[in-house]
Amino acid sequence: MQQRRYSFLICALLLLGLGANLGFGRLKFATPHPVPIENFPRHIGDWVCVADDPVDPAVQKALPTATIIQREYRDPLGHVVTLELITGKSYDDFHDPNVCFPAQGWTLFDHKILNWNGQEVNFMKATLNGYTEDFAYYLAGGYLAQIPMGGIAQKKFYAWRKLLTGEGGGSLVVRMSNTEGPGSVDVLKRFALTIQPIVNALVKEKR
Repeated sequence: MQQRRYSFLICALLLLGLGANLGFGRLKFATPHPVPIENFPRHIGDWVCVADDPVDPAVQKALPTATIIQREYRDPLGHVVTLELITGKSYDDFHDPNVCFPAQGWTLFDHKILNWNGQEVNFMKATLNGYTEDFAYYLAGGYLAQIPMGGIAQKKFYAWRKLLTGEGGGSLVVRMSNTEGPGSVDVLKRFALTIQPIVNALVKEKR
């Protein structure tokens, strides 16, 4: 009797695996819906935009459907956080920093996943020529921090999510960085929490 149960369980698992394999093979990739990041405010709480950084033409060429904003925000105490927002029509444009940063010469370390007011955030440090930054990023609107950005796994996961729940994946990459130093992670977190309601509202408009 027990052997028969094991056989039934094995058959069920094989059928489940076959179904998942067929589903993943036939399911169309998920695609994001761009959000209007051009409306992102320049003054948020006690943070004020002090500079707009131009987007590298080579980056824009590599991410043809992406709209990218890069800005520096400063608070009254002089803390500066660089914010990068990326939205587009393809998850291929949401390239993984763990790939593009080393390609530019940065060394990455201290990887961890943080929870900032319910939002899972990928955190790491990046160093180049003796300079080190704290770096945090996430995909707003639904994101598993363990899934690399821009890959097939991400597109398939969101396709399954939409099929099962009717809800698609995220459509806005939020990246934040500042110079490493005493209290720098706390400054990054404070900035992230300040902009979070605006980020959530932008993504909600496109659901």
